[in-house]
Amino acid sequence: MSSLLMTVSANLGLNVFYSVEKVMQNAETPHVLQMHRGELDRKDFETFNERMVNVDLFQLMEVYNFNEQEIETESGNLTGTSQDNGVVADDMKFDYLLDDNNDKLVVEEGQIYIPNMYRDRIRVGGQLTIAGTKFKVAGILRDSQMSSPLASSKRFLVSKQDFDQLKDKGTLEYLIEYRLKDDTKITDFQTAYASEGLPSNGPSVTYPLFKLMNAITEGIGIIITFFTSIVALLISLLAMNLTIKSCLYEDIHEIGIMKSIGIREKVISSIYEKQYLLITIPACILGYILAHMSQSLYLTNVYESFGKNQETSRILIYSMLPLLILIPGLYLFIKKMLNRIKKIEPVKVLRGEFEGSEKPSFIKVSARPGAFTLNNLLSSFKVYFPLMLLITLSVFMIAVPSTVLDMVGNKDFAMNLGIASADLRADIVFAGSSENDQHNLLREFDQDSSIETIGAYYNFMLQVRDHENKLTAINTVEGDHNLFNLNYLEGKGPASHEIAISKFVAEDMNWKIGDQVVTEKDGTLTVSGIYSDITNGGKTAKVNFEKKPEDFMAMTCYINLKEGYTEQEFINKYQKNETLRIRSIVNFMRDTLKSTLETLSVAYTTAAVSAGVIVFLITYLFLMMVLEKEKAKLASMNVVGISWGFLKKDYFLRNLIVLLFSIFLTMILTKTLGQKIIASLFALLGTGSLKFASIGGKGLLMSMVIITLASIMATLLGLKGIEKYGFIQSRKVRNGR
Repeated sequence: MSSLLMTVSANLGLNVFYSVEKVMQNAETPHVLQMHRGELDRKDFETFNERMVNVDLFQLMEVYNFNEQEIETESGNLTGTSQDNGVVADDMKFDYLLDDNNDKLVVEEGQIYIPNMYRDRIRVGGQLTIAGTKFKVAGILRDSQMSSPLASSKRFLVSKQDFDQLKDKGTLEYLIEYRLKDDTKITDFQTAYASEGLPSNGPSVTYPLFKLMNAITEGIGIIITFFTSIVALLISLLAMNLTIKSCLYEDIHEIGIMKSIGIREKVISSIYEKQYLLITIPACILGYILAHMSQSLYLTNVYESFGKNQETSRILIYSMLPLLILIPGLYLFIKKMLNRIKKIEPVKVLRGEFEGSEKPSFIKVSARPGAFTLNNLLSSFKVYFPLMLLITLSVFMIAVPSTVLDMVGNKDFAMNLGIASADLRADIVFAGSSENDQHNLLREFDQDSSIETIGAYYNFMLQVRDHENKLTAINTVEGDHNLFNLNYLEGKGPASHEIAISKFVAEDMNWKIGDQVVTEKDGTLTVSGIYSDITNGGKTAKVNFEKKPEDFMAMTCYINLKEGYTEQEFINKYQKNETLRIRSIVNFMRDTLKSTLETLSVAYTTAAVSAGVIVFLITYLFLMMVLEKEKAKLASMNVVGISWGFLKKDYFLRNLIVLLFSIFLTMILTKTLGQKIIASLFALLGTGSLKFASIGGKGLLMSMVIITLASIMATLLGLKGIEKYGFIQSRKVRNGR
């Protein structure tokens, strides 16, 4: 199982790496992208580009955005999406949109290619209508910039002729794109661009960030799978330890005889080494083969987003690395465990005085099975500790992915990621709406009796200077950030003349709490807090002072509803407003982390099934070992009249107590170590110290049921033939053995 999971994580990681690299190479992804809404002068770019010797290619791509009500499918419109949807023409110089084979798409008039995100909502071959213009859906496109759920925009591709017809119906946004001759000097180029005062009314994204956003959603699943494989390895080692101990105990008389007739310990050990290696090596190879045979189960998202890569042979070789580490490691572990053979003394074995043997003795039996069981458990704690540890690790292997799945489905999780913990998020589209329309909408919200709390927040680009006095722009949100809960890693929300910054901004700019931030137009601001964020590439800021309306790019309202009102009712009420996009925070989170959640679901299912099988086998094996070890005691108790039913109940209660205590330990482990593991995983998305109130959820509860049933079934199966120890061992007792 460990070999399977390690190969899966390696295979997944390699496929993501090569696929993302291939897509970005074929698409010729820009090294620098500056989004801009508003007017611009193309001549300004000509002058700037002539002076910048590092510029290789430049293009000014026009994108016409449409609200979700204007994009109609055969079954409805795109209401409820969390994306800005734009249409582009197929006349790019670079930043190509690709087909299923990662080749540049060529679109015929009347056709449209849709983003991968909408493959479940829009039928290929069907009809799609945008602002009254009908198109035939020709296929799915791959977008090296915007395929990631973390990207807040999506592009549709049409022919140049159709694009010209849509111009008057959509809202214009520019993508200012550059390919550089030396992509190691991206930061210097951005500084020069900002210093020139060129258009920057929108986010700025670079090539490394595109690569990170493409890979990161799968990356979380990869690390979760690798973590699960490490836990599975620990379980395997403990199980192997238990198996070898049990086998040596059963064969101890034969080992004693072999040593007494002069067979060397090295020869005896080699017999067992070959026996276990004949099981271990094929099992590891089988895990490797199964991982590649079942790759369609866990590589579906990668294939859909980036396509099948052409590095199959290289991946097959590189994914063998875990196998090449695992097999020698297991060999050394087996060799070390078999050193126990050296401690076996032939004379003591033949006398029945070997370690762990039990001779018949006077036994005080309580009339209450519970008290008798507790006494046995306490006196045999060292014996039952490995079983407790194995079950604890097995449950923990499920608890981490289960907790992540449950946590992301909770709206309170949003405040860990730079998003307000509210019921609803309403985005007001500035393009196509006047300032008066926005004020009217806010006034309507204020008069809505279903709203408990509402906060309006405005996005704009804040021009700041770093420690080297270089100018850069940060996507900033203005508003009262104390209305809704937000977890700050350090400090607090901003007051007047203060600024809170995301973790990525703090790291990039080397800013700390209390540092002074010099802005180009808004004076000096003091850093009041640092928070986690996954939006806009994780590089954002929050302020609480008024700006001029013309500086704003968008407005977002966070809304809490009064008790008795449902989110869907509120969404339906405002559905016809074309300048408004409302969705629940939970749905927004699930859309943003969709790919991650799908990968985690596969990891969780694999872990749950694996844990159930492991607990069943280990519980059964352990019980067989204990019964073999205590057969003299069993025979003695049966001889003096203790019923087999009483003894079965004793062993059943022992295993049940160990199981329940193991589950209790797992809850503590998940709340402590598990939380740190989850926090470190989400740190890849720009988050910091995550906090969650509950452990697991329905998934973990179901897994507990599976593991409990597996343990009980294994125990009942193991106790089925307990009576055989009475006949065999009582004869030995009567014979004085």
